[in-house]
Amino acid sequence: MNLSGYINSNYILEFTENVDGSIHSIQNGLLPAALTFSASKVVSGWTVTPTFGIFYGLSSNQALAFSQVDARQVFFTASKPTSGTFTVGRNFGLFGFDAIIADFSLLGVGAGFLPQSPGLTTLGGIAYGYYYCDRLNQINYTTPDFGGFTATVGLYQGLDALLTDVSNDPSRPGIHGKLAYASDGFTASTSFINQASLTATGREVNATGFDVFAKVTAVEHLELVGYFSSGSGLEDVLLGTAILSDGGNEYSTNTFYVQGSYAFGANTLAVYYGQSSNTDLNDNNTRLSFHYRRAAFGAALFNVGFHLLGGSSDDVDKAGKTQLNAGFFLPF
Repeated sequence: MNLSGYINSNYILEFTENVDGSIHSIQNGLLPAALTFSASKVVSGWTVTPTFGIFYGLSSNQALAFSQVDARQVFFTASKPTSGTFTVGRNFGLFGFDAIIADFSLLGVGAGFLPQSPGLTTLGGIAYGYYYCDRLNQINYTTPDFGGFTATVGLYQGLDALLTDVSNDPSRPGIHGKLAYASDGFTASTSFINQASLTATGREVNATGFDVFAKVTAVEHLELVGYFSSGSGLEDVLLGTAILSDGGNEYSTNTFYVQGSYAFGANTLAVYYGQSSNTDLNDNNTRLSFHYRRAAFGAALFNVGFHLLGGSSDDVDKAGKTQLNAGFFLPF
């Protein structure tokens, strides 16, 4: 049995183009607070592990407000070295997962999200270099390790669009998969996602995407990350939902980011550049981030970030911004 989690809070100062004054907030980072419970038992040679991951938003503008609670992970795995692993239940999706896990701002802030009304989480590089992998109810199978290679394929419950009236097509489930490789100092993966959706008139459209990811330790303490994805019918931030132009066609989107980090003693410096673009709308979001991290109070991490966020959309939430954050992240 295992119990783990983390707590974090960050001060965020933000300046937005064409908006007078600054916005100050105290928020969660890209990760909310979390408490994760797991247990493990061997049954007939299979290691069965249930996991419950409960995530908490600590910020609110309302007096006497309750913390937001999100059961992001409620799943189990059943694995055997010679047979592979089954994953069943609600867990993070495959498409875009490696991108968000490798983002240095995972334990910090990255791009902010509605600082004037803080909630469960900030954006990190979501919509500024990659999609959010989301929390999907899924059934997956992963092969045993073959010389560092593993492959995963699975089905997941399709999603309705958040920003339009496009809905999941119940005639078939969402499909996703991943091929990954890992060796000393190097990891790489590619994944795909596909979901059938229906417009308000009943016409079938598709949301599809694929990505490529690589992370390498070039020399001792220096880590380099590269990521690229391309999709059709995906929203700016979310996956699995078909978004259409006025002509009824699926939008084309591309994302990428590059990142380098260097650790020395208790300190780490990192730089991130990412872009998410909608080729049909000529809509581009860019993020240039500089990070500093240092161990503090023993296991806690002190994070400082400086972010230049660019946008070509008229939407204020995607306008150009300058942002500074500082805060603490404590895992346990």
